[in-house]
Amino acid sequence: MVSHGADIRSMEVQNNESMYINFIDFVNREMTTAILGSTRATMEAKHGSKADSETSLSLVRDRIRFYRQLLAEAIRDQLLFPIAEANFGRERALRETPVPEFIPDDREDLVSYGNMIAALYSKGFIDKSQLEEIDPMLRLPKRKKDPAREEE
Repeated sequence: MVSHGADIRSMEVQNNESMYINFIDFVNREMTTAILGSTRATMEAKHGSKADSETSLSLVRDRIRFYRQLLAEAIRDQLLFPIAEANFGRERALRETPVPEFIPDDREDLVSYGNMIAALYSKGFIDKSQLEEIDPMLRLPKRKKDPAREEE
């Protein structure tokens, strides 16, 4: 806030602006490293190989898997268990309180599984009878029984 009648003048900055840009870049990298454990998976690298980036991505996936499990345990221990204990008693709550599970969303894995299964199916290594069990791995909906296809 500026009081009425105040005189505001801009001053010319004598510093090099690249210093501020470098500082912002440094802070962004530090935050990314603190959260994901690596900057290579999310930021452009000035130097680095594809293998280095893939290793970094693998580490990020591991960290996400860890956080997913940690969150599931926290939901069970701090939310579901107390409710079950209040309703059914401690012994039953210890035995029967479910542990939530977060379904991973590794789309690259789905693509590689799909390509592998398609190649195996086209070469005759997978039979039509096995497809119903393979569908959940690819997160496909349950197949409907089609009498016309059963005769093939």
